[in-house]
Amino acid sequence: MVPMTTRKIGGLLTRVTCLCTLLLSIVSSTSYAQSRREVSAGDLIVANAWMPQPLQGAKTGAIYLRIENRGNEADQLLGVESPVAQDLMIHESKESGGVMKMLPQSSVEIPAHSEVELRPMGMHMMAMGLKSALKDSDTFPVTLNFKRTGPVTIDVVVQPPNALKPASP
Repeated sequence: MVPMTTRKIGGLLTRVTCLCTLLLSIVSSTSYAQSRREVSAGDLIVANAWMPQPLQGAKTGAIYLRIENRGNEADQLLGVESPVAQDLMIHESKESGGVMKMLPQSSVEIPAHSEVELRPMGMHMMAMGLKSALKDSDTFPVTLNFKRTGPVTIDVVVQPPNALKPASP
């Protein structure tokens, strides 16, 4: 058996330390991403943020999520922003004379002890001027700005283009 020199032992320890650091960072980033799928802030819980994958070449996409207010006072969603789009707006889809229209909303009321769901064919966020192509399983942050609670950031998960509801976490 050949004895290991101090130099070889030091090199081995350096490699083991690097490997442990790498594994720890992977586990930490996975936990971080999972923790931003449901975010509690003040009396609000924001969860299940998702976007159907925009069609190839599209510069817009719809974002859906759920906001629960467990408090005794109402709050208001005043605006939204994300680094993946030039602009985000809140819209509501409504039928008028047999035609579906998207009507811009300046805010969304989140009543006390209730839940508001942004969903297909209803209230939703429109990401306009997407800065890059988004594909199935991508995630990106969206910051919702509330009147009482302030900014809340959650990760949006991109799902297949034909998705009609959020995938199970």
